[in-house]
Amino acid sequence: MGTNYYAITDRITLTFEESAELEGVLEQFSGYIASQVLATAVTTVPAFKAGATGVEVLDIDGMEVRLTIEQN
Repeated sequence: MGTNYYAITDRITLTFEESAELEGVLEQFSGYIASQVLATAVTTVPAFKAGATGVEVLDIDGMEVRLTIEQN
């Protein structure tokens, strides 16, 4: 994951690449996720464009999760 430094007063938008595994999780927990990371929005996109900048790839319990974090 890239090194980003945010102030506690900063707000962010999380954008996840859609996947069957994430669909239900984000539907149920997007509000909780947003509150934990001080996000103003948790959104999804069908797929990030090849070579898109800022895409982070996380391994969460063996599941590859692709997302971007944007400062508002």
